[in-house]
Amino acid sequence: MDMEGILTESVRTLVSQGTGWAVAIILGFACAYLFKRLQSAQEEYLLSNKLQQERREALQEKRIIEAKETVSVLNAGSHANLELARSTAARTEALNNLIQLVTQMERDMGSNDEHWQRRVRGLEQSLADITRRLEEIQRVR
Repeated sequence: MDMEGILTESVRTLVSQGTGWAVAIILGFACAYLFKRLQSAQEEYLLSNKLQQERREALQEKRIIEAKETVSVLNAGSHANLELARSTAARTEALNNLIQLVTQMERDMGSNDEHWQRRVRGLEQSLADITRRLEEIQRVR
């Protein structure tokens, strides 16, 4: 017997036994159809879930990279601020030293000025004394 004969004989046997087999076969086909649809839906769900997971991982990786970059920028800014503070401290120290130098020079110039004024007064006094003696000598003669 060939396949066509086997199929024809199977259909005659099922029809002769009543409609219960026909309903069972239709239910079997319906179950097979629903099973295939369920498998297809499950595959779509798994694929969609996999894609969403990949997107989440990519987004998380992007956020991690952005956070690293932000930390790197903040670290560089911190170092720049530290260098700026060091530079400012050095400039402040130089300015303080300059102020001390100028103050000391003012004091020295003030004391030198007083010293020279005393010397000039002393010379003027000596000159006045010499002039007075010369006048006395000239009177005596």
